[in-house]
Amino acid sequence: MDIIFTTLTCFVTKDYQIAVDGVDDKSQCLKFGFDLEFRRLNPFLFGPFSVELRHDAVARNFFDQLVGTPEKLIEFVRKNQLSKTSLTALLEPRIRIMFLSVCAILEKDTTKEKCLKACVDIWADKFQYPENRIEVWRN
Repeated sequence: MDIIFTTLTCFVTKDYQIAVDGVDDKSQCLKFGFDLEFRRLNPFLFGPFSVELRHDAVARNFFDQLVGTPEKLIEFVRKNQLSKTSLTALLEPRIRIMFLSVCAILEKDTTKEKCLKACVDIWADKFQYPENRIEVWRN
């Protein structure tokens, strides 16, 4: 799985499995993206074989298990550091300025690694409340 801005990606094999890094040749798989900001699956239209509904379902299930609820997304973010830009995009605009301001202060006073962890904690604290999330993540 790769993370590109607010899009997570996965690869699905011809036999309907999620490709495993280092085991499966991704060039022989279909690539799917899940846009966190719009909370939707985006199949990439070109691949080594035709997309079937079952391939789509495998990718959708993978992303549902990974980030299908706000709680799962928070857990994912804590384990897989997303950029501050990605985290900011998932917050309601009125919360973004506060989040970025606090992170800016932390950047001056801590190491980059500690700063990012602290920013993730702040983000998670705010994101747990539906009113602080962008619309697509409120339910």
